[in-house]
Amino acid sequence: MRSLKTQLQPTLKKPMKAEPADRPEPGSVQIAMDTNDDAVTNDASGGLLGKPVIKSDPELSRFSDAQIPNTPEITASKTPDISVAPPKSTSEQGMKQYLDAAEIRFDRYEDIFAKYKLTQATRFLKHFRSGSGAEVRFTFKEALNFEPIRSAEARNRGLFETRTFRAQSGNKKANRALEKLVDGGKPETIEDWYDYDQGPGRSLMTAISSGSDFYFSVGRTKIRTTVKFDAWRVGDVIHIEGVATNVWGDIYNFDPLQPGGVAARTLQKYRGAKPFKFSATWKQKFRGTVRNSNGVFNVPKIE
Repeated sequence: MRSLKTQLQPTLKKPMKAEPADRPEPGSVQIAMDTNDDAVTNDASGGLLGKPVIKSDPELSRFSDAQIPNTPEITASKTPDISVAPPKSTSEQGMKQYLDAAEIRFDRYEDIFAKYKLTQATRFLKHFRSGSGAEVRFTFKEALNFEPIRSAEARNRGLFETRTFRAQSGNKKANRALEKLVDGGKPETIEDWYDYDQGPGRSLMTAISSGSDFYFSVGRTKIRTTVKFDAWRVGDVIHIEGVATNVWGDIYNFDPLQPGGVAARTLQKYRGAKPFKFSATWKQKFRGTVRNSNGVFNVPKIE
């Protein structure tokens, strides 16, 4: 357990139903991430201890920002209310008591996460509090350990097979390229992509199905899958061969409106806690065929 009287010390060591969405024409993949104090790009661990997932867990749901454990570090006659920001007129001693109370609260979060073996939630909260700010990179296998990430990848893959490779994408340029292929002609290079928002914030069901560890560590997030492939026609069969690139990137920070957010951002300002990026990128080769019978594209066979 870290000392509450000093600065923080580093401790880092099913496919879903497709939903139509407007999206830009293909281009370079860019994920904007802002780590300044005002950035609110993710709800950091799904909104610590206050959303639907934890209501099914008596111990987790018992916590609220109004509850602080008894501790000798808090000497004021009234326990600081860390659910609101400390007033600007707060004395130096009062600010220390507020910050110590916030530290104790997040110590308890870490203890609870560890008790329930929420390893990723524990790791991310510790990393935020350490003040390192270093980006956390996931390997392909680590990323796919999360069911929501597997589901998002499968959903995007399904859209390429049911839309892009059948010239039914929202990307008209890609559609025209496939439709204009002629028997024996030169291969055409085609690009397309799909984004999918996953996890809490999308719907109650995805919040519940994401699992507690993902919920408390990642919250809502997005995956972009981009395909770049060559297509050529032999008879009425179009041959496809290319690479799919999956990019998952987000930022762990705290929205001031979420439970625990005010205290977390105050620790960020006065005790060195710091948001950080987390990401993963993986590629997959694919090849297959799709039959174009008089302008009608059949279901493709992709491997």
